[in-house]
Amino acid sequence: MKNINISNSVRFPHLMRSPLLAGLSDEDRVEFLDACVVQIYENLTDVLVQGGQSKGLYMVAHGALEINRASKGGERVTLLLVQSGQTMGEIESIGDCPVVANVTARRGTTLLLCPRETLLGWMQRPEFLKAWMQQFAIQVAIQNDNRVMDRVDPINFRVGRYLWQFSDRHGVFDRSQSLLAETVGCSRQTVNGVIKEFKEQGLVERLRQGVRIIDRERFEELFGTP
Repeated sequence: MKNINISNSVRFPHLMRSPLLAGLSDEDRVEFLDACVVQIYENLTDVLVQGGQSKGLYMVAHGALEINRASKGGERVTLLLVQSGQTMGEIESIGDCPVVANVTARRGTTLLLCPRETLLGWMQRPEFLKAWMQQFAIQVAIQNDNRVMDRVDPINFRVGRYLWQFSDRHGVFDRSQSLLAETVGCSRQTVNGVIKEFKEQGLVERLRQGVRIIDRERFEELFGTP
């Protein structure tokens, strides 16, 4: 991991459009981003560990964070993918409570850390708090929808939904099929069979490492989060 202090608003101009900053003026967005600390993760790394402490709000600049929770036996199950402009860790930091799940940075991920004391000041601003609550509500809705899906929907749909959620903004899923199998609750062979069906339907293509969604519009219609 590398820590770099530079003008973040210039280096990561796309974060000016982050939903978290939607209610702020351009000047305030610049102030928020420039107060953060850049963290670069070249390898797969646990940024936050289940049961540990969070130093503040982590915003994804590039790459993605995998949210995974460990069972009592130590097996990890991936629950959510946090991508560019989205955040993680702020609830445990403000609440001064243990982190509820592992937060793992994918290779080549860049984060902005807003330290707890700075974050507390921003939370005093109604427009910032409102935007944060809206994003939190979206995350809860996605998690609730996934819980319902896991109970009632067929395997093919579940594989498609998690493939959609775990792919990056280019439609690439670069992790192993075992990750999908563990999340869906089926065998790797079953996932392989479903992806083969998706390929025959012209929805995806196989890569040397992973899968790419090639018809993103149709795939979202079929499996995207409501």
